[in-house]
Amino acid sequence: MARERAHSIFAELSEDLGRMTTNSSNSVLCPLCLQAYSEDAIDLEEPELTEEHIIPESLGGKLVTLSCKSCNSTHGSKLDAHLVQMVRSQNSLAGLGTVPLKGRIGIAGNQFPAQFDVRSRTFRVGGGSPAVIDEVNGMFQKGSIESMDLNFSLGYIPDRAYLALLRIAYLAIFRELGYRYILSPAAGVVREIISRSDHPPAGLGDLIAELRNLAPVSREPLQFVSLGDIGAVVAVITLLTDGKRYYAAPMPDPRTNADKVLETLHTAIGVLLSSRPD
Repeated sequence: MARERAHSIFAELSEDLGRMTTNSSNSVLCPLCLQAYSEDAIDLEEPELTEEHIIPESLGGKLVTLSCKSCNSTHGSKLDAHLVQMVRSQNSLAGLGTVPLKGRIGIAGNQFPAQFDVRSRTFRVGGGSPAVIDEVNGMFQKGSIESMDLNFSLGYIPDRAYLALLRIAYLAIFRELGYRYILSPAAGVVREIISRSDHPPAGLGDLIAELRNLAPVSREPLQFVSLGDIGAVVAVITLLTDGKRYYAAPMPDPRTNADKVLETLHTAIGVLLSSRPD
């Protein structure tokens, strides 16, 4: 079933690419790296062209397109995994999540794994050899422990989570507008930013906004807000875990000059936030 759907998407993308170029010859381009693939790449024992969930499945994503296996796998581990963990951490801190925060507690030079469940307000410490636990218990009874070090890690890199959101917006626009969008110089700038997971641009977080008190609430996982005067479209992304979270990520109009893309994106997100009550 999945491969049948992949072939159907291939046919649509190949036809679209054929309208844009003269030498597409029954092929498609991976929207993330622009590498060309024939339809046979879907049916290999290890497919080189795969279904790509625009929003990660673990965050409620059902809409798909095609991308190469390399981009799909690399971005999944380097970007999407951080977005998933960011949302789960935010839910945990808000007392909504089912997964407790994990960290370590240091007592008298000994390190123990610790968990904190905000929702139930429970704190648990586990692990360690019986001898070490007995030693620490004895120190507690004698009142000889003067301090403890507690360290919790949220388990994600913010810039990589933000890149994942930009990637969702980029793929969503590709799904709507096809190759005429991603072959534009403006989209090329966004694509280059997405590829820089190890060295993201400064101020990346300023291009993303979490939206609260969203009204009206759309039933669609992706909405688009056109800011024609600015030359941008903002993708409003719905992520599903233990609740719903909404994020906005701007994309440039394909006619935007490449050297104006970042300025345009910053302006777009600023206008969107200034026009909302929250």
